[in-house]
Amino acid sequence: MKTVVYGLLTLLYVLHTDVWYWDVSRIVLGFPIGFTYHVLGTIVITGTFWLVVRYTWPIELEAAEEHGVGTASDNLDCDLTSVESP
Repeated sequence: MKTVVYGLLTLLYVLHTDVWYWDVSRIVLGFPIGFTYHVLGTIVITGTFWLVVRYTWPIELEAAEEHGVGTASDNLDCDLTSVESP
């Protein structure tokens, strides 16, 4: 599945530059074609990045978080509990 997701990301990167709509003044869905292309592209990209998080997110990060290994609070040099808020 990772290969499919990475391939889809590459395809979307190539399709992002819409040189074929620069000089077209056609109206689609009430907007110029270039704007409509980018709105629909944004919806597709949102779904693609959901797939990226769902299928390519490193499981090791979640396991480390659950066990408290490597959390940001382990690296604090000072005690922030005694700081008063304004």
